[in-house]
Order: sequence, then C-alpha cells, then structure tokens
Amino acid sequence: MRANWRQKRQSQRKRGLILFLLGIGVLLDSGFWFPFPVTGLLSVGLSFGLLTLSGWYLKEGLGLPVKPVLSYLQTRPDGMSLKELEEFLGPEEKDSLDELLKRLEKKDWASRETMILELVESGEAREDILILLPRGKAKIQGLLKGKA
Repeated sequence: MRANWRQKRQSQRKRGLILFLLGIGVLLDSGFWFPFPVTGLLSVGLSFGLLTLSGWYLKEGLGLPVKPVLSYLQTRPDGMSLKELEEFLGPEEKDSLDELLKRLEKKDWASRETMILELVESGEAREDILILLPRGKAKIQGLLKGKA
C-alpha cells in the first residue's frame, strides 16, 4: 500500500505537468494550423479544459496525503506515534508533517492523545501518539463507499 499511493501521486504530478504544457501549447497555437490543427474558439475551449484537468491532477499530486494517512490510521486501533507516521510518509513528505497534523486536527479527523481532555485527566495520554477520531472513521467509510 505504501509504495502504491506514492507512485499514484507521482504519476498524477507528471500527468498534471504534461497536460499543463499541452494546454499552454494549444492556447498559444490557437491562431495557427501548425503543430495543432485546432484554431479559434475551439482551441481556446480545449486549452482551458486541458488546463482545468491539469490543475486537478496537480492538486491531487501535490496536496497533503490525507486519505492514505487516514486509511493507515484505521489499521492501527491504538494509534501511531509521530515517528511511525514520518516513516510511513517517507522523506519527500516529511516536511509537510506539521501541516498535515494541523489539517487532521482542524477537520476533527485525528488528534494527538495529549489534546484529548479525558485521556489527560485520567493520566492515560501518551506523548506524540496520533489516534483516529469518530469523524475520521466516518470520513474513511465515505471514501470506501465512494470507491465501491
């Protein structure tokens, strides 16, 4: 699973870049017949369609890996340490770990145990452990239903 989502993100970045360059090429060539035999309004519409599609691919390829992290957290009922999360993300995503944690906590999908009042009061909170919250479980169920 780990290598699969990384390869998918890398391929999305490549597709987005190729579609972006193709869309710019079609837009710049809209007044001529060579090398793309599409001119006028059709050329402009086609280029904007290609640019929109490239934007979506680039957003998916360059965005934070929220879905893989939530899926991985679901397999870990006791939570995972931040060190394990760093290893799961790999060196290329290591810089965005703080931003990813902020996004997960802001959306109330996952949280550190030291941020949950009941665990802190009972003295059961472990330092730097990330756990999946009920809204995160519901988000994963929604993702799984969308794939089916």
